[in-house]
Amino acid sequence: MSLMLMFTSSVARLACLALLLGVLTPPVRGNIHSVFNIKSGTTDGGCDGTNIDAWFSDAQTLAASAAAGAAATDPDSRKYIETFFSIGPNDDPKQAGDPIRLVQQVLGGTTPPGGKPWLFCSSDWLKQKKWTDVAINARTGNPYANRRTIQQVLVKPKGEVPFWSEDLVEYVTGQPGDWCSKPGNSAATQDQTLPSTITLCVNNLPGHEGATLATIPLDPGDGVSISTLQVQSLNLFHEMFHLALGTQATNPETYDLLDITSHPTPVAVKNPESFTIYALAYHLGQITQYTFANTDSVRKPPPAVPKRAESVLDKDFLARFQADKERLPSNVWLA
Repeated sequence: MSLMLMFTSSVARLACLALLLGVLTPPVRGNIHSVFNIKSGTTDGGCDGTNIDAWFSDAQTLAASAAAGAAATDPDSRKYIETFFSIGPNDDPKQAGDPIRLVQQVLGGTTPPGGKPWLFCSSDWLKQKKWTDVAINARTGNPYANRRTIQQVLVKPKGEVPFWSEDLVEYVTGQPGDWCSKPGNSAATQDQTLPSTITLCVNNLPGHEGATLATIPLDPGDGVSISTLQVQSLNLFHEMFHLALGTQATNPETYDLLDITSHPTPVAVKNPESFTIYALAYHLGQITQYTFANTDSVRKPPPAVPKRAESVLDKDFLARFQADKERLPSNVWLA
């Protein structure tokens, strides 16, 4: 799916995130504007005219389905957990359930440490600068009067360049160039800044993919891999794990389905794409006549119709009916 742009997250932020699970309120159904600061317009990262509302709704749907699946105890639900997270029948499913619950809370409106995050729909909200440029004072938004350079006020990571954000009034560092201008880059999350940001490369999203979950066929047929049922809204759901858990705790990551199903549990529960594919598979397994518990679609057997045992009451009634029938004239028709 997407290639992620990873930045270094602060240790303090991750410590806060670790504590957050214990203090969150039950999940609610928030809306995208209560969860994110959204860049308006159609330039410099603006999201006007995009499908972000529908993608956000899909993310909430997937989080709720995934949370229900991680809490379920039936054999089919536990098979999903085993396939995508290597969590066996006797292992604790909370290893996957707790991160899902955290994402569900953020999608419900719980503000993560650092403040209400920003959502951008292209990466040109960041303006590349030179290390020798006069730095802007983040407190005032104006250049330093003493003409201090960016390399004098920022740590200079090897191979990275500075970027300035007018929206956050902060610098971030990263690889040179416009992230979304590179083919194959679908999204990125960074938590160098407070608050964090998610960037969706809307113009890079594959045109052959449907926009939302509603475009996935409900009768895909047998033997269809879950990896072929991708939709654009999965990108935002994927990024929510980077946002809620922190980029440092969700890096490195893998996207290949075979890799995902081969990961040991400690690796799987830190890989956002493992959660994304699991959530999609479990959701489709609940709304279609197919199970994706082994990654490929398999039609579920029809539910058994229990045969009602004849009760003593039934037998007494039939005995009386037969006796009454015998006393009727032969020319009476009984329906």
